[in-house]
Amino acid sequence: MFAMPDRRLRRLAPAGVVLLFLYFGCYTLPDYGIMWDCWEYYIGDKNLAFFTSLDWAFIRQPIIDLPLYHQPDHPNWFALLSGLKGNDAELYPHLIWPLGPTLAAAARVVFQDWLGWFDALDARHAVNLVLVGLLLACSTRPFAGARAAWPHCSPCWSSPATRASGRISM
Repeated sequence: MFAMPDRRLRRLAPAGVVLLFLYFGCYTLPDYGIMWDCWEYYIGDKNLAFFTSLDWAFIRQPIIDLPLYHQPDHPNWFALLSGLKGNDAELYPHLIWPLGPTLAAAARVVFQDWLGWFDALDARHAVNLVLVGLLLACSTRPFAGARAAWPHCSPCWSSPATRASGRISM
């Protein structure tokens, strides 16, 4: 009843989905604003300062004023944490998962300092767009006609016996 689209269209459709997601994500990025867990960005800034300088003072002191916070276009998370006595970053920094805040700090360096596309807060939220865009790109690849190329670990796409049995038609 319906004709199958040609191979080029099947390969371009997932790329179009990813590009539309990134376009609308960048368009709505300024609407995210400050979230309830933005004080965790201080931990990410501290970790990134340690990884870039290898100065142990960033790790040993629970609260340290970073030079980054004295820039006019950057929020001062140190002042926020100093005003919140008994916060988790000061008392229990080991309870904060460092991967998310550190990735957000790295995204701020890339998208604000290097590229200049976003301000400090929007650049931190851009890491979510990039990661979800990569997830969309990886998850839509099997539907684009790339047989057994991705994911390698899935028995549906990688097993020759499954494909030969006719249970999965590609």
